[in-house]
Amino acid sequence: KLVGQRPINNVVDVSNYVMFELGQPTHAFDYDILARRAKGQRPTIITRLPENGEELTTLDGKTHKLAPHNLLVADTAGSLSLAGVMGGLESEVQDVNEEKGFPGSQNILFEAAAWNFINVRKTQSNLKVYSEAGARFSRGVHPAMAMRGLIRGIQLMVEVAGAELAPGIVDNYPAPPDVVIVELPMADVERLLGFDVPIAEAASLLRRLQFTVEQKADTLIVTVPDHRMDIASGVVGRSDLTEEIARIFGYDRIPNTIMFDELPPQRGNPVLDLEERVRDLLAEAGLREVINYRFTTPEHESLLTPDGAAQSWPKRDYVEIANPISMERTALRQTLLTGLLDNAITNIHHHPRQQLFEIGPVFYAKVNDLPNEFRHLGLLMAGPRDVPGWMGGASLDNVDFYDLKGVLESLLTNLKIPARSISYTATEHASFHPGRTALLKINGKEVGVIGEVHPLVREAFGLGMDLRKPILAAELDLDVLLSFVPADHTVQALPQLPPAYRDIAVVVSESTQAADLENIIWQSGGKVLKEVKLFDVYRGQPIPDGQKSLAYSLTFQTDSQTLTDKAVNGIQQQIIRALEKAGAKLRT
Repeated sequence: KLVGQRPINNVVDVSNYVMFELGQPTHAFDYDILARRAKGQRPTIITRLPENGEELTTLDGKTHKLAPHNLLVADTAGSLSLAGVMGGLESEVQDVNEEKGFPGSQNILFEAAAWNFINVRKTQSNLKVYSEAGARFSRGVHPAMAMRGLIRGIQLMVEVAGAELAPGIVDNYPAPPDVVIVELPMADVERLLGFDVPIAEAASLLRRLQFTVEQKADTLIVTVPDHRMDIASGVVGRSDLTEEIARIFGYDRIPNTIMFDELPPQRGNPVLDLEERVRDLLAEAGLREVINYRFTTPEHESLLTPDGAAQSWPKRDYVEIANPISMERTALRQTLLTGLLDNAITNIHHHPRQQLFEIGPVFYAKVNDLPNEFRHLGLLMAGPRDVPGWMGGASLDNVDFYDLKGVLESLLTNLKIPARSISYTATEHASFHPGRTALLKINGKEVGVIGEVHPLVREAFGLGMDLRKPILAAELDLDVLLSFVPADHTVQALPQLPPAYRDIAVVVSESTQAADLENIIWQSGGKVLKEVKLFDVYRGQPIPDGQKSLAYSLTFQTDSQTLTDKAVNGIQQQIIRALEKAGAKLRT
């Protein structure tokens, strides 16, 4: 019980005890059952592979259809046990049953063997049968341990069960492995450890570990005990023995030394540093990183395009896997969005608030060459805007487009990408909701698409079509985005002169982008214009249908003089004229 085993009977308990004591599994057969199966003849124990369609019922009561590679212990009547894994039910040692007048097993055939560890692993994996014996054989047990385990088991049966021994042991050991002998020059020990260990002390340390050691000049001739299967021969064996010497010598006794050579030049990795910076910023924004499989199927990614919709993703060949681990992992992915949506369906029923991001590669096939590999950034947000707390005040409204846009703006701002170079342009994309999708551009170059996931795509991934609970997502080309991060950025001293503030509201058509008007304001405001903020969007009376009102807060400031109202009003009028040329009308 102390080693986690269920007591069964004295014979089986002896077998288990030997396994835990020596590391050698053994097995006990009911000899009388073997004799009956032999029909009066002396039982003959063999090993063989299963016949076509052969089955075996193991000690756990389960019947297994055997694969061609499942090695068996058998007799002339059929199979008895799975070699190295588990015994068969028919020949098990049985307890006394007083109700049925059964005296229990009287004669025992005790067996210990050595098995090929690869075959044992394959058998356990194939049949889903796992045991303490299989765990040990699958790691390797030296054949010499079989006889030791057998003798120890017989000794315990005599002591605790009053067994009477039949004379002789049947042993078949046709190919004993070679004895491992390692020549260990002490110069190698000093070179590997970095300090000198006296040869006498090294020999003494190894003898304590049951190695046989002979000294020849400055070299130790070490014979490895058979149970130490972790010690190799040759050069590798020298390293193994050196490690044993250091372990017993004591790591705490190894002297501290200073490197003789100077440190190599320290070079940074700007690409990785920027990627880690993105991770940190998104984590600070409250998102959690996920890492999904690079493998997928083209059929699974096709769910991103609703039936009948035009394809919005790049039409490129997939990189197919020659030997996929499963039919769900047959190709390398071309987007991060499928993995993020899979994460959402897995977790959203237990945790409605999903705020995830992933940084990873996507792959496009290349004829007769390695595939193209690009770093992408994917984001997904769903559920309540805030985490509810006992103090209250958290917004339980669901996230919307502007929450996702706010995360991206925070990321770009902290990466020091100039705000005036960033634009969001309304676009259409098959995977995103019409009218709720934008194309992110930096300096006019497309970086990626953001928006609300299309209802049909949600349904295809099992996320339903409840539009009251939007799912927001983005997929960006991270390599393109990071190419706009400046190598350095300037800082400015705190202003010493007071700013001047003005608000203007203009009426424009519904199709006019607020960012376009903001660019006009910046261009016409000159150097004294320090900040532009959109603080209100209004639709309704008295604004005509098909139009909207946009209100901006403007901040003017210089470092040389305090701005007068006359100067500020002049610049404001200049801005208004520029807006009116673009079709805007000042709202009064």
